[in-house]
Amino acid sequence: MYPYIVLLCLLIWSPFAFSSTDPVATIAIDSVYVIENATHKALDLLDKQFPTAISQELVTAPEFTYERIRSEYPVNGKILEDRQRVAAMFADIQTQGRWVDSFSNEDIQTLPVGIKYNNEESGTGFELGLMHAKVNTQYIEFTAFARLTLQQTDDTGKRIQLFFGANNVKISHKGGIVGDANLVLMGDVNIPYDNGAWMLSFRGGFDYRTGVTHNLTYASIDCDGLKEIGVQGAVQFSRDKLLPVKPTGELEPETRQYQGADGKSITIPNRVTGYFGMVVSDWNDMIAEISLSPFVLTKSKD
Repeated sequence: MYPYIVLLCLLIWSPFAFSSTDPVATIAIDSVYVIENATHKALDLLDKQFPTAISQELVTAPEFTYERIRSEYPVNGKILEDRQRVAAMFADIQTQGRWVDSFSNEDIQTLPVGIKYNNEESGTGFELGLMHAKVNTQYIEFTAFARLTLQQTDDTGKRIQLFFGANNVKISHKGGIVGDANLVLMGDVNIPYDNGAWMLSFRGGFDYRTGVTHNLTYASIDCDGLKEIGVQGAVQFSRDKLLPVKPTGELEPETRQYQGADGKSITIPNRVTGYFGMVVSDWNDMIAEISLSPFVLTKSKD
């Protein structure tokens, strides 16, 4: 089964809002298409309310490419180092053959060790690795990392991997999870779709050691593996498709400030953006309500 997002409710904060009878818009992440049956109604409404056409030079090249995303949203060096360290840990587990069936004392002899939880139906892979143990009379506290491998590929043809981490995962001496075990996404992750026409962004944390997951994307684990995923994200649309406007119909500025996972502000193009949050049991089964900022369709110059 392929991943998808269904927009149950498309809220547009402006006089351009669709009526309650308009069809639901659907975004499919893997094949990446957007069904916009209501667009024609919105366009007719905009033409009546704002007869002066809003024009912009069409962008001939895809706006959301991995190269451009890396330029607009540079990943903090510390986050890159953490991700590389986790990738190296899983490579070491693979090389040394340290995959185990459970995290009981009998299975954990040498660190790091890992468990694989593959979803054959969806094609995603989830792996959990443990390292840096602190022994307690009732449990062992580990630094834990997880790797979620998606079906989507990057610009090199490799499947996209998301890394999660936490340094306070408690496991009993019998192998059971003690309390909550939430691993935060390590840094923001941005994935382009539809030949660069739009982009999904997943909000991550700057430092997994803090244990903070509020308003961030995280993976929650239990004794059976991946319990649920809390997702905080956004969708952005290319400026050659949609342009953000004020409630009066005037164009918004071409750029805006964006704060990344490291807390630093950078200047990026001001695009039509929608935000969403949800908790799902399967990465490939996301249903969310997304609210979009006011917009108009971009028109090419005659």
